[in-house]
Amino acid sequence: MATLIEAVKRQALSTFSKNCSSVYFEENLSKLRLLASKLTSSDVELDKSLLLNSDLPNTNIKSSKSRLAPVTYIEVFENPDITIGIFILKSGARLPLHDHPLMYGILKVIHGKVRIHSYSPLSREDLTEEQASETSFVDRCGKQYSSHDADTSPTDLFRQACLFAVKEPEIIVDQSDDACLLSPQRGNLHEIHTVDGPAAFVDILSPPYDADIPGFGPRPCRYFREVSHSNENLVSKLITIPSPSDYWSDTAPYTGPPCNSDE
Repeated sequence: MATLIEAVKRQALSTFSKNCSSVYFEENLSKLRLLASKLTSSDVELDKSLLLNSDLPNTNIKSSKSRLAPVTYIEVFENPDITIGIFILKSGARLPLHDHPLMYGILKVIHGKVRIHSYSPLSREDLTEEQASETSFVDRCGKQYSSHDADTSPTDLFRQACLFAVKEPEIIVDQSDDACLLSPQRGNLHEIHTVDGPAAFVDILSPPYDADIPGFGPRPCRYFREVSHSNENLVSKLITIPSPSDYWSDTAPYTGPPCNSDE
């Protein structure tokens, strides 16, 4: 009998594999989310010692060589269609605001509690004239250009240096809650903070970061900062930033049930 994490992997492959029919995509996605919602730390044999680190101070911790990384990543499974991993956030740590270009994501907390701030990017058609005039892009050489000079290709979205997005209601999620879902259109940018101690969650993404986007290249992971917000229409202005200095990660081996074949 397959373990739960193996069943999750198989359902993820059925949902996102390029060889699977798109007719049943929404049904398969619902099945995957339901299965992922059942995951616990025991199902992946989470090493609880990885959670045991002193609280992170409100300083530039990256400059302190004596401190462990605030985030640890454990790769469970990866192929060209999906990645399954476990993020471990030490007490006081966060995943900075980042995007998932044309990706789906499922997040299931298996230890502790997290606060999630999400944003849903506005399409060009949804922008006001003023917002469109403020939207800027960066070409492959790093030169900025305005939305008026951008082409109509969806790949231009991945070159935005400034974008507008609807700020979704903040949620707090713990291990008793169902898995969270993000899509290319909804909640595609998010920031994740620990609440009252360390936390861990299983993360399922498709396609993986670095997978090719036709006409653009490898999928990037970009970081953002909110610079303004309208309480009237809940739209925020976000700008791209370098990877924040308080965030970096290390890795640990996966020690749970086998989950390493494409079957």
